[in-house]
Amino acid sequence: MAHVVVERAANGLVFDPADHCPHTTVALVLGVGKNRNYHPRLRTAADLFLKGKVQALIVTGDNSRRSYNEPAEMKADLVALGVPEQYITCDYAGFRTLDSVVRAGKVFGQKRFLVVSQRYHCERAVFLASPHFSPHAF
Repeated sequence: MAHVVVERAANGLVFDPADHCPHTTVALVLGVGKNRNYHPRLRTAADLFLKGKVQALIVTGDNSRRSYNEPAEMKADLVALGVPEQYITCDYAGFRTLDSVVRAGKVFGQKRFLVVSQRYHCERAVFLASPHFSPHAF
């Protein structure tokens, strides 16, 4: 039942394909380990930037161990996909989806941004962000 509430909160705010999303200044790319979701997520973020849908990216994720740094890896791979380094900001404290969306506003000053992830993850991010931001911000 909880998934229905999350889906309803995100209704009309999740776009697939990315070409249908609105233009906005920043995309928040949620952290992910190098699993099957990694490359599609980064390709989507790079496409959004390269097509002019967003002007900058915030990559967020886990950096709790010296040997594991999601934001740095994501940034390096986005640069390899053609996104200039100066348009990518790393958030090294995005340990959870809630942390990432709240920090996008409170730390990075964003009130309106796109979230880049898989559909179920985007729906959850919109739901979690709605008390903090206008749900139309995504």
